[in-house]
Amino acid sequence: MRHLSIAVRVALIMLIFGLPSGVTNAADATKIAGKVLESGTGLPLSGVTVAAVGPSTAKSITDKDGNFTLTLSPGSYVLIASLNGYETAETDPFPIAEGKTQQVTLAIQRLSGFTSGIKTLGRTTIRASSALQTAAVISATIPATALLKQNVYRAADALRRLPSVNAGTRGGETAAPGDDISLDIRGIGTLETVAMVDGNPIGPGFSFSYNYNLSPVFGLRNVKVLYGSGSDLYGVNAIGGVIDMQTLEPTVQTQANITQSWATWNNLSTTFQATGSTSGNKFGYALAFGTQGQDGYFKHDMMYQPTAAFDPYATDPAIHNLGVYPDDTSITSKGSLLKGRLNFNDNSHLTTTWLSSAYWADKTGNGDNDYLPYDVALANGQNRLNAAIAGGTNGCQPGNPNSFTLGSGSNANGSTPGQGPGGVPDGGSQCQTPQSFAQANFGWQGAGTTWQTYSSNIYSAKYENTIGKNTISANTFTNIYYHTSDRTWQLPFFTVPGDNAFWFNEKAANTGLTLSDDVVNLSNEFGFGYFWENSAFNYVLTGKPQKAPITHDTAFFFRDAWHPTASRLTAYGNLWLKHSTVTNTSFIDPRLAFVWQEGNNVYRIAGGKTSTQPFPSQIITPFVPLGIGSFNGHITCSGAFANSIGQVPSSELKPEQGVDQEASFGHRFAGDSTVQLTLYNANVFKKIYTGLSLPLSVLTFPFDASGYINAVASFCGISPAQAAPLVGVSGAANIGHTWASGFDLTGRGRISPQFFIDYSYDTESSVLKSNDPSLINPAFGGDVRLIPDSQLFLVPLHKWNVNLDYTFRDNIEVALDTYHVSDNNTKNLPSYTYGNLIVSAPLGPGLFSTTVNNLWQTDAFYEGKIGLGSPLALNKFATASNYQPFFGNSSTERFGLPFRTVSFAYTLRLK
Repeated sequence: MRHLSIAVRVALIMLIFGLPSGVTNAADATKIAGKVLESGTGLPLSGVTVAAVGPSTAKSITDKDGNFTLTLSPGSYVLIASLNGYETAETDPFPIAEGKTQQVTLAIQRLSGFTSGIKTLGRTTIRASSALQTAAVISATIPATALLKQNVYRAADALRRLPSVNAGTRGGETAAPGDDISLDIRGIGTLETVAMVDGNPIGPGFSFSYNYNLSPVFGLRNVKVLYGSGSDLYGVNAIGGVIDMQTLEPTVQTQANITQSWATWNNLSTTFQATGSTSGNKFGYALAFGTQGQDGYFKHDMMYQPTAAFDPYATDPAIHNLGVYPDDTSITSKGSLLKGRLNFNDNSHLTTTWLSSAYWADKTGNGDNDYLPYDVALANGQNRLNAAIAGGTNGCQPGNPNSFTLGSGSNANGSTPGQGPGGVPDGGSQCQTPQSFAQANFGWQGAGTTWQTYSSNIYSAKYENTIGKNTISANTFTNIYYHTSDRTWQLPFFTVPGDNAFWFNEKAANTGLTLSDDVVNLSNEFGFGYFWENSAFNYVLTGKPQKAPITHDTAFFFRDAWHPTASRLTAYGNLWLKHSTVTNTSFIDPRLAFVWQEGNNVYRIAGGKTSTQPFPSQIITPFVPLGIGSFNGHITCSGAFANSIGQVPSSELKPEQGVDQEASFGHRFAGDSTVQLTLYNANVFKKIYTGLSLPLSVLTFPFDASGYINAVASFCGISPAQAAPLVGVSGAANIGHTWASGFDLTGRGRISPQFFIDYSYDTESSVLKSNDPSLINPAFGGDVRLIPDSQLFLVPLHKWNVNLDYTFRDNIEVALDTYHVSDNNTKNLPSYTYGNLIVSAPLGPGLFSTTVNNLWQTDAFYEGKIGLGSPLALNKFATASNYQPFFGNSSTERFGLPFRTVSFAYTLRLK
């Protein structure tokens, strides 16, 4: 026996004397057995590497049905699942007892291109009901790590590429790198699209919808979109859907990296991220810091803006130069994340999170990039000449038959052409030809120097404790959102009532609490709980504090996931009993979904009802008139009350209500080659239409609108008396019924281990079903662009995307992303197609990548070209003037795509 090892000797002695050897029979082995699914479809994935980290280690690769088995010693374990083309995901710690087999189900998220190299771990669950729940909703997820490597630091720039997600008319359709951006899902509207962080809603403020300029990805792991009433899983008021920005999670294994990038327009950024746990996994952490800045297309340029000039017809250089302003498109974005998780034991932990974001933009170039082309200005001048000839009262015509007279006070600031400050002659003239008029007025239609900032601080604390079958959770959060806009140097004059330079500072805050208990049984998981949220905003407008409402939302909820072990059927149900003080209304919002999985096929049907409260600011807010400079950039020459000088509140608004149905089919061909077809149908009742044209008479206090009337008269070449009926205010009312329907086709085709194709195609049919005169008839304040039973304007019917991804030797990856958007889009362009090229390669202890956005320079221009956009379809109440070239509703402002940009990034793995 002297030749035998000590371990073998001990084993033989224990065997002879019948002592326990510590070796478990195969039948009694401690095991983890489970299945890996693709998140979003619920289809099984083969070839996934599943590794266990704990007292012992083991690895397994899923078979053709997505199954795996690990044999381990007893203790607490974390599973890590990874597959090329997917986000590596890690589970929470869980215990397994000696001689037992723990059944688990994991779901991992497909990445759309750019998959190799350094990855930050995602998060997944081991519970079948929770993992399969992702297949019970229509969703899409964008991993933040892929965005960082592509030099994309505003999540909104990637979100609007997704199927059925559109950049709203808030400004996100422009090419300005720092322009405001809002998002809406399925063309239903921005009110029905809710922004969230880690499943907690961010309350709206004075600015109505959330501005996704404040969506930096520095501290995020994913940005997830849930479509339709499936978003009611969170219990929020969202008919269109939810955009949830999910922060980094602590990991068992320490990871740290730093990313440095440079791009065209001096776009520089630095990001640091670290996740890990202390010895014994008692404390987990996630840290992130990031900063980005860029100059944009204009860098401290001096530019003349006719609409911000004292007298655009002046020849005196001193007076002319009053309209010259510094123009810049620089922006700065910063973000940080501090998250800690205290693990009391394997079943109990407390997680606290602080996410901070800040954004600054020179709005002169980023927001005021409206541009009046010379041809449009010339047509305007010709209209003025025709009107003067028809009127027969033009005093300039005896000297020059091709001239017309500009009336006294016809400048944007109410001054008279040819007169500088104090009425002193400036070399200009009231007599103009169409050519001289166009020469004086074409160009940038800005409102002078201005800047704005957005910032937020988001805090949350979540405690979870599993006691037997019960998982008790308490989650509290506070989101504080700031917005400051400064037009102190708006114009070189303050003579027009309502046009005084102004600034405002907005603070919106919402605090909430969720208490819940989930009871996990063999065949189902039942949960119930309580949700409470307090929302408030206040702001200071030009030094005057403004009163704002404080609102409360409360809800009781019940949910159940029925998933017997041997059954192919999974059923989910939600029931929310909600009350809101925004309108003092209560609703019962249910949702039911059924998922049937059989082999490589998944079938799903779902339906739900959701209610959406108006923004509090739509009900109680002061009237804030537009500055003349901003007003001038959007004048139309037809339509009663069509030129709005500001938004008025409406205390009569009621909640919108939506009912939707969804059905989908998913199929896996082999490996990770999959396809999913989803059909949806949604009806939104009591739809709130904003921007309805109303007469000035609805204002309940004296207001001098002469400056705005003169501006319309000047732009359209008509008298102030003719212009007055064209000026009004904007309001909102529950007078709509919208029908949204369509389908999304998404999938991946794995051509070879190195080459795959991701694809998506969607139709987004958003149809107006209302024919209320106040909605469609200008005589009652309606909008001729709204056509009953027709597609809503600015909602593209078709979008598609194809991503080709090939990995060469040495993990060099090349991806070409191509996107198509049909006409009727928010850019007012004909249908357009553009592509982005992404290349990455390992380099030393890190990853180098380069990205070329808008590779083919498709529709690349910066100006918002007034009057040159695609004409819009109009309803039966439109008149001939509505179809006048360049003017009215028949033509719009055209926006371009950003110019081709090249970026380089290097991610260094520190640990």
